[in-house]
Amino acid sequence: MRNAARRAATRPAAALGAAALTLGLVAPLAGAAEPGSHFSQRPLACAQANGRVDDIAVQGSTVYLGGSFTSVTAPDGTTLTRLGAAAIDSRTCAVLPWNPSVGGEVMALAVGGTRVYLGGKFSTVGGQRRHSLASVDAVTAAPTAFAPQVAGKVEELAVSSTTLYAAGGIRYVGGLTRGKGAAFSVATGALLAWDPQADKRIDAMSLAPDGSRVYLGGVFTMLHGDTSARHLAAVDPVSAAVVAGFRASVRPPATEIRAVGSQVAVGFAGGGGTIAVLDTSGRAQLEAQTDGNFQSVALVGDEVVGGGHFGNFCPTGKSRCSTDGVTRHKALSLVVSTGGLTGFNPDFDSTFGVWALAYDPGTGRLFAGGDFTRAGSTTVNHLAAFGP
Repeated sequence: MRNAARRAATRPAAALGAAALTLGLVAPLAGAAEPGSHFSQRPLACAQANGRVDDIAVQGSTVYLGGSFTSVTAPDGTTLTRLGAAAIDSRTCAVLPWNPSVGGEVMALAVGGTRVYLGGKFSTVGGQRRHSLASVDAVTAAPTAFAPQVAGKVEELAVSSTTLYAAGGIRYVGGLTRGKGAAFSVATGALLAWDPQADKRIDAMSLAPDGSRVYLGGVFTMLHGDTSARHLAAVDPVSAAVVAGFRASVRPPATEIRAVGSQVAVGFAGGGGTIAVLDTSGRAQLEAQTDGNFQSVALVGDEVVGGGHFGNFCPTGKSRCSTDGVTRHKALSLVVSTGGLTGFNPDFDSTFGVWALAYDPGTGRLFAGGDFTRAGSTTVNHLAAFGP
């Protein structure tokens, strides 16, 4: 998971050799987390990709990766062909056999039951025709029969026990008009009536933990003609009607949303960048600024982690960032209850930085994906893991 920079960014084309991919990797550490954070900023030895990692999904002990890469290198230096999607073991970072072989870029992932759903801009999965949206077996990676005819990129996915939600630049599904989003029956694959009718692209989506609403964010200025839903809103999971009880107090274009418990963590673009944690009414519990956009968020207890392409945290607002900014290259974390900046500072390189964050409660690790090739002095090509 995002914003316009994703579309303008030049995607890495050249594959890196195993030696280059493993250079500088460190052994897993038992060091303490940074002050105020759950995580140590020094990355663990983990698998590496030869191109951007756009999205990460965790289920059980498996970490699924989607992006524009064509190979993944294991911690032992073995390089394996993986087109657009791969999986690693969350405990060992070993590359798993799971290999959907996608003919294009995977921009979104969601795991539901025994299936992994893939969204993006692609035309084949496992050698079978699929248009921007597909599902595969979570263990074998074999494509299922689910094969909707989607016109437009799928950049966000969310799944409940009954429904798969897809969003992005969707214009039609099977010849039927859709306003940047669509929903499908998990049981049958049938297209459902759910249609947010966004006037412009949806860049972010998260399903409330209780399934009672779907949070949407992006550059849209209205949903169902409702201008109060500008850039960030909640909609009904069946009708897609705007939920009147959620009115966000922060309103730049939302680029990423993560609903956890009774909180909603949101990354924003524009005016530098903003990260916020909202309650279910939209009231801000935390709001902070950087000098560049956010593209990913994770909420872990009282800590919110944000990734993007910023270089500095702005404690008193962007207008003062040049004089009192605190260096945070592409990633930072804050204590929600106090607003305090933690010591987590992995110091990623690259222009476009971090595109995906995912927390694994089983290991206590944070996985980050993106355009970066280094974290501080450590080589980490497009994927990094941080231990507790």
